Amino acid sequence: MTSARCDAPQFGSDPSPDAQTPTRPWGSAVAVRSAPDPDGLDGPPAVVQILAKTPSQVASPSEAPDPGHVFVTVAVTLKVVAGSDHSVSADQFALFDPRGDACKNAKDSDVVPDAQLLQDSHPSAGSPPASGALVFEVDAGSDPRALVLAYNGAFSRVASARWQS
Repeated sequence: MTSARCDAPQFGSDPSPDAQTPTRPWGSAVAVRSAPDPDGLDGPPAVVQILAKTPSQVASPSEAPDPGHVFVTVAVTLKVVAGSDHSVSADQFALFDPRGDACKNAKDSDVVPDAQLLQDSHPSAGSPPASGALVFEVDAGSDPRALVLAYNGAFSRVASARWQS
């Protein structure tokens, strides 16, 4: 299989990892601290443990990806282990090819049922984890393990965590 190659970042807002971004291999968890509330009203920042499983190629029952592309899903689980509640959204994740090009987010496709997608939520310490699938389009023939998933709970330009082989 060849390495993945995706398109340029969409809207210029994808959380890009840098040299300081903690990196874990696929299938392992990383703990990140959320950004503090600037008004101090929400309590202490949350510490969130995030697990990202190895991406896998999937087929849609009724939708085709763009020509030359395939769909991949990444199963993620987010658990607040300390601090206040934490806002969770699929928009906090971006998938990149090894060159750093962002892959197209396909969260609005029918690749997986809506109930299986990562849903917007606000888990807190002691509550059940938030979990679900993220869906992206990547170049056909690419090795999903060569992709890089970035997470950014603070919605800044630099990712808080990343997973890669």
